[in-house]
Amino acid sequence: MKKILAWVIFVFFVFPAAANAGKDVKCDPPYNPTNIFKIIFFYKKTLSYITHAPFSCKQPFAMKVEQIVRSTPLFSDGCVQATLRDLERAESRRYIRKAP
Repeated sequence: MKKILAWVIFVFFVFPAAANAGKDVKCDPPYNPTNIFKIIFFYKKTLSYITHAPFSCKQPFAMKVEQIVRSTPLFSDGCVQATLRDLERAESRRYIRKAP
């Protein structure tokens, strides 16, 4: 009887939750990073989104921002490196959480 009860619990509760994991994630980036001016204007929101968004949403957004920053002729090499360092720090903060 216990095996049947365990199987029923698994089939109705555990299996659907595992099958649907990650499908309910809705990405809501603060803006569409199409040019360097938007990145500069929304810099704080960019770093915040990279820190707090789900990985599946954050990764494409961060890659697009990084690509635009690397390709802009408006930034000096030092400014590009500082911006990329800020992006890396924002991503690493995601994994450093304080205990409640």
